[in-house]
Amino acid sequence: VAVAAAVGGGMTARLLDHRLSTASAPATSITAQDHSAMTEPAAAAKASFRYSFNWCDDVASIRRFYHDLLGLDTKEYHKTADQGWVVFDAGGVKVMFMEAHVPAVANRDGFSAQFGYPSDAERFDPSWGIEIDEGEFAAVVARLQAASDARLQQREPAWRQDSYWGLTALDPMGTTIEISVTPKARPASTVWPGR
Repeated sequence: VAVAAAVGGGMTARLLDHRLSTASAPATSITAQDHSAMTEPAAAAKASFRYSFNWCDDVASIRRFYHDLLGLDTKEYHKTADQGWVVFDAGGVKVMFMEAHVPAVANRDGFSAQFGYPSDAERFDPSWGIEIDEGEFAAVVARLQAASDARLQQREPAWRQDSYWGLTALDPMGTTIEISVTPKARPASTVWPGR
């Protein structure tokens, strides 16, 4: 299982145009000279994405979603009456959730807009892509469909960008998650299960 970034096509420009047209501050332009100075440091640093830190209001439900339903490897789990955290390994990236019971940590409703897909979403929050191994994808889909608390955007995976199967869900905190698999060969049918 790996965390992946979804990149889309023409919808990207429309979403960015919408964001810029509704922004309260004027857009700032960067010249080619400015960009060159920003992207060419004197000494190239070796950098890697190591972890993601996230807040939640119920670490047990987060563990159930990411571990039990999606299959992420749980590295640490701690839950007491007054604190809790869970750490998953997602393809070498550690994804950590820390429990907090304050109004700022609240479950979000509705799906966030995603690049490359038509949407009437009014949320432009970050979303994640989780790629599942081809041999495990159907089982993950079945677990999500059977879970009474799973919030799915559609019931069945869709053939997306003419290259992969995708199913969009909300995690327990309302983060939009695209669960996907890129099959080795194009399916005979683009209607799930693609046989």
